[in-house]
Amino acid sequence: MSTSSDERMFEMDAEPASPTESAPTQHQTTCHIIEGVLGGCTPLEMEIYERAMEHVREMGEERKRSSLKKRLMVRLRKDGYDASLCRSSWVATAQHPGGDHEYIDVHVAGDGGAGRTRLIVDIDFRSQFQLARPAPWYAHLSARLPAVFVGPPDRLRKAVALLCLASRRSLRESGLHVPPWRRSSYMQAKWFP
Repeated sequence: MSTSSDERMFEMDAEPASPTESAPTQHQTTCHIIEGVLGGCTPLEMEIYERAMEHVREMGEERKRSSLKKRLMVRLRKDGYDASLCRSSWVATAQHPGGDHEYIDVHVAGDGGAGRTRLIVDIDFRSQFQLARPAPWYAHLSARLPAVFVGPPDRLRKAVALLCLASRRSLRESGLHVPPWRRSSYMQAKWFP
């Protein structure tokens, strides 16, 4: 994966504060970069997001999130979207434990019928980045993350990379070890096995 300018800026931001720059300023910069990556929605993405949120509210909370995801996928299909339930799984390696994850894939025709656009819908997005003992700035950041993510794979990949860097910094500031399931390679495998 090539490093984007946002990631490079964030990596510079993740380094220890210089004597002239305060930690709160660094943390605000971190939040702004991540919000900028997640905030660039197209009208189509917003439309699917609103439909997904409406359906989730109608269905209410269920014990099994996978059942909720399947029902949401069915409802999105009834709305005319080419939606499918995706399940990614990966085996344990020396770098990280094995795991699995479910999300919804929506394919829509491009403008003027040219090409197709893939959008990922994940109704558990915010919960993927929660930490048990976050630094105060990270708790603020994670509370501002969207509960539901709707967007293209490249935006998701960039957001996950930046959020993993932020969670790593939060854990280290709290004097905690970064567990393998908080590393970018593990988190990326949830959507990009």
